Amino acid sequence: MAQIQRRGGCTIEIIQRYQDEVIPAAEKFAWDMGKNKFLFLANRDLGNCYLRQNKFPEAEASFQKILGYAPVWPGIGDSAYPINFRQIATAQMGQQHWTEAEQSLLKSISVFNEQISE
Repeated sequence: MAQIQRRGGCTIEIIQRYQDEVIPAAEKFAWDMGKNKFLFLANRDLGNCYLRQNKFPEAEASFQKILGYAPVWPGIGDSAYPINFRQIATAQMGQQHWTEAEQSLLKSISVFNEQISE
């Protein structure tokens, strides 16, 4: 399903399957690493779908959820972590929330700088 979505197949059916099948199944995982990985990836994919559809509040909500999963997987030392702040900023810009978008971008830069200096 993720491969279809990444090729531009962000249909209502794909989004519904993420919401009704993938995310609820992942939430039942007992293993934290696997649970967080699938929830991180599913919410990232959903957020990207919403961005393509100009559904900016939904995109922002999906990317904000990722922040809770990232410390476990992929970890805050991974480049996906600051990239997520950039994605949040993109969704905020789509809503014309300029101050929030600026703060998200500054956070992204800050985290990238920390990662680079390590």
